[in-house]
Amino acid sequence: LKTPPGRYLEFEVTLRAVPGAPAPVLLDLSATGRAPAATDLALVLNATPSPVLSEYPQTLTVTVTNRGPNWASGVVVTNLLPSNFDVISVTVPGGFYTRSTHQIVCTLDGVAPGGSGVIRLHGSPLSAGAFRLVSTVTANESDPDRSNNTAQIDWVAQPVACVAPMAGWVAWWTADGTTN
Repeated sequence: LKTPPGRYLEFEVTLRAVPGAPAPVLLDLSATGRAPAATDLALVLNATPSPVLSEYPQTLTVTVTNRGPNWASGVVVTNLLPSNFDVISVTVPGGFYTRSTHQIVCTLDGVAPGGSGVIRLHGSPLSAGAFRLVSTVTANESDPDRSNNTAQIDWVAQPVACVAPMAGWVAWWTADGTTN
């Protein structure tokens, strides 16, 4: 059995001698775990670059910090993204992620006391406008300060400007697809 650092399992075994048997017979086996101690997880979000040009690459960073004195196990970060943000790749060190529509759920093995885990969402805004990422973190342990378990960041994607042609060029395409 694998247990996170700072945790242990207790086993209770009942053996009984059976007449004629060469060794005692196992009658009962039970295991109990120590109750998880409280932790204090917090989220910090960042978007770079910000502002960004529409359809240009951008990295959204979600940092999970354990401010508590105990190990945080089963750490899950749920990220809700706008429908017009295209996620190209996700980096979850020491964990994995699942994706459904515009929700990316990242699972980390755990976060040590005073430690942190950094999740990176690489993508690009598909159009100009306002964007918002909302992230929430949970763990197996209780968290007495849930006020910092949800965070959001807002940013703007600016339209890509049409540039006039260099001297000597005859025509160019404008933003609406017509030529001049």
